Amino acid sequence: MTGKKSFAASLPMIIALIILCGCAAGKGQQSVSGNYKKMVELQQRKASATKAEEPALPAGYETTAETCERLGDAYVIQGDNVAAATEYQKSLEKDPLRTTARYKMGMLFLGRGLPEDALNEFEQIIAKDPHNSSAYYGKGRARFLQGKLDLAQSDLSEAIKYNDGLWQAHTLLGVILDTKKNYSEAEKEYLKALAIQPDSAAVYNDLGVSQYVAGKFDKAAEAFLKAFNLDPENRRICNNLGLALYRLGNAGDALEAFKRGGSEASAYNNIGYLQMQDKQYNSALAALEKAIDANPAYYARAQKNIDKVKAALKKADSKQTTIE
Repeated sequence: MTGKKSFAASLPMIIALIILCGCAAGKGQQSVSGNYKKMVELQQRKASATKAEEPALPAGYETTAETCERLGDAYVIQGDNVAAATEYQKSLEKDPLRTTARYKMGMLFLGRGLPEDALNEFEQIIAKDPHNSSAYYGKGRARFLQGKLDLAQSDLSEAIKYNDGLWQAHTLLGVILDTKKNYSEAEKEYLKALAIQPDSAAVYNDLGVSQYVAGKFDKAAEAFLKAFNLDPENRRICNNLGLALYRLGNAGDALEAFKRGGSEASAYNNIGYLQMQDKQYNSALAALEKAIDANPAYYARAQKNIDKVKAALKKADSKQTTIE
């Protein structure tokens, strides 16, 4: 079975869970890597007392490459990625050309922070199927984790060439372009991703960050607001929205956004810090003092900023006295 365009068009729920949960799996066609073995042994010892109940197997169950892969998928849904990786490895031992299982193994490696092992899996897929867009996307992610941005960009471009509907590839390409400070091209990639996946709060957040760094505060606020509407409990999104609103001169709404992204104390500290950066020292001092009033436990962090504000005010007063 090969990972053609139909497989890559939209990654299944199993892959999404693998990406979110993360784990490690085997390296090579017939063996499991040392890193994976160590991880398995450690996690199995830790989870021995609370291991989830194994998925029920139907009567007449036959161990084949397909059934092993399906059992691995069931373990992913349960959150047991160690057992999932073991089943995917069994699947590959029975059928080394089974690209769906190999791709899932690669994604498990990525989730566990083992890009070299992941690359081995994806490269084996590409060797058999040179147009496999999902494998190129996986390679791009692995190269990104290695910090090899040019190679990652090339792999992601290949993924998109073979399947322009891979919104994840467009998104990661946007992140790489942002890192290279090519904000205009990054914005185009995020918009392409959103045209395919319009309900992704994460992509709207990435778009907003790109626009904010580029100084497009109005567009950034719009993107963060869309992200907020999709995921109102996401603290990072709330804080990003607060930053954009503040830069638009709306400190009141920014304060409310910061409160949703943390606490009343952290919100006032954020506002005070931003006002301090803008040399609005009296306003900053008032906000930072409110942070301490809201939560005395916040004293150390807020007091550090207060000391900076008072030092800046003292310096400003000294300059003014000298001029007079």
